[in-house]
Amino acid sequence: MNVLFLCKYNRFRSKLAEAFFNKISKRHQAKSAGIIKGPHIDEPIRLCAKQNGVEIKGTPQILDICLLEWSNMIIIVADDVQDSILRDNFSLQDKTLRQWAVHDTSNKNTAEMDNIAKIIEKKVSDLLVEIDKE
Repeated sequence: MNVLFLCKYNRFRSKLAEAFFNKISKRHQAKSAGIIKGPHIDEPIRLCAKQNGVEIKGTPQILDICLLEWSNMIIIVADDVQDSILRDNFSLQDKTLRQWAVHDTSNKNTAEMDNIAKIIEKKVSDLLVEIDKE
């Protein structure tokens, strides 16, 4: 299964989901993207990921048709991105679309960032259990 994680800028939530997924899964693959070109991934984000056992690699990626075609499942990790953006602009037949609605952070509150990382890690873990049962 190919899973695409989306958020607004692809610099924190979707990057974390991708990193956790690819760390845990041995049979499936994840990629991530944002719907808007965002700022670079700064050091507090990379440090949060590292402290939670994963590494955020690369730079923010923008959603494109190749990523959509590659994916079997699309998960909108963000609460500030509505699924109608995808449904109204792309053909998603044969795609599973879900929304986790995880809120964003300002990068200044490390406790909040850590909490978001733990929420995403749990959701990814639960998702992989579900996928592996299929």
